[in-house]
Amino acid sequence: MKRAAVLFPGIGYTTDRPLLYYTARLARETGREVIRISLGNVPEWNAGGTGLLMQRFEAGIKEAEAELRRVDWAAYDDIVFVGKSLGAAVAGMYAELVRIKVRYILLAPLAGCFRYRLQPALCFHGTADPWAEAGKIRALCRENGIPLVEIQGADHALETGHARQDLKILEDTMEQIRVFLDRTESSI
Repeated sequence: MKRAAVLFPGIGYTTDRPLLYYTARLARETGREVIRISLGNVPEWNAGGTGLLMQRFEAGIKEAEAELRRVDWAAYDDIVFVGKSLGAAVAGMYAELVRIKVRYILLAPLAGCFRYRLQPALCFHGTADPWAEAGKIRALCRENGIPLVEIQGADHALETGHARQDLKILEDTMEQIRVFLDRTESSI
């Protein structure tokens, strides 16, 4: 069985940051090919504020299309898209554009991500995330039948600012991601 994990980073949250770095390592350990998207041409959050969110999203879609153009999706038996923040929306839109069936790991998604069919999925959200209100994410996950792991007091990076607590959050998150990666869609 040929399996892949595709990492869609957030703006300023690259694939070498903890959530995506360790997810990539787990994906390789579970026998998956890891494909990284850079989204390096998407403007940073501090360049124009949140008013440019749609432009950032459109730039992300164009970059994902360009970087994934040569991937033969039909060669894979199981594909997991891992999206962080805006990367989760880019992943959902990209899957719709190329019409492929994937599973999703959503790391601190924005509320707008849920306009795409993100199922089956597993979602992680920090209750102190300033970019996505906890009640809204909770409701959207419930409406879409997506299991939600809420991390009390965690921000948009799923961190609290306390090193030992953040390491425990990372360890717990990675264990749940490992279980999700070990499964196939037929076992969910």
